[in-house]
Amino acid sequence: METMGVPDRWPNYSKVRFRSDQHRANGAPEGSVGYIVEVYDDAYEVEVTEPETGETLFLGAVPDADLDLISGHGPVS
Repeated sequence: METMGVPDRWPNYSKVRFRSDQHRANGAPEGSVGYIVEVYDDAYEVEVTEPETGETLFLGAVPDADLDLISGHGPVS
């Protein structure tokens, strides 16, 4: 399903997993789990936090290919 010419995107607050080490230096190594906080045409703004303290470990734009959907809407990897 497309809306206004933009392909389906995972919605805000979807839980995702990093599928590569591309963002390791910025605090999100492969396997890190985070949440989508903003949706762009070709990327997602993802936040990864420390579960016990809530401290933000990573916040940045991540290309679609670097993420797997854990929960939310759309095909789950």
